[in-house]
Amino acid sequence: MRLVLVLCFFLWPFSAFCEVDATVIHKIVTTELSALKMPENSPFCLAILPSANSSPTGADPSPQVLAFLSRKGMRAKRASTCYKAVKGNVISIELVSEDGDRLLAKVAFANVTIPSGEDLGVLRSRGVYQFTKDTDGQWLIKSYTAEIAESAPSLSRKYRNFLRRVAENQKC
Repeated sequence: MRLVLVLCFFLWPFSAFCEVDATVIHKIVTTELSALKMPENSPFCLAILPSANSSPTGADPSPQVLAFLSRKGMRAKRASTCYKAVKGNVISIELVSEDGDRLLAKVAFANVTIPSGEDLGVLRSRGVYQFTKDTDGQWLIKSYTAEIAESAPSLSRKYRNFLRRVAENQKC
């Protein structure tokens, strides 16, 4: 009995960190879809990394996260759905660090559909979101840093400017 209590005590902070705040996921997905001029009800698959999350199927989000996004009008599916069919848009989110009022999340948005004559899908965006909590305890996007080489400079510039405007509007 003591061993179980000791293990729960030491593992509790790790399991709490692995729980994903659905509102953060919603803000990321909304921003990613908007930046690429896609409607919020566009179908996509969601991967929560690292794969040591609560799902027995690896990077698939919990049913609670999918239900939350569905209530917000989004058409999110499990990542394994897109990877099995090798078709569709996948948004991968990895919580890098959480420090009380700060949160860093690495995000990649890719189309895993392989075009004819190609070997790989298309990486649409990849970067790091920095979140901070406001006085009400709500997560706000503070900044976004792109991590991919700019193959299409005008799209990247528009994407960065859009994210900068979103972050500025949330500060009000």
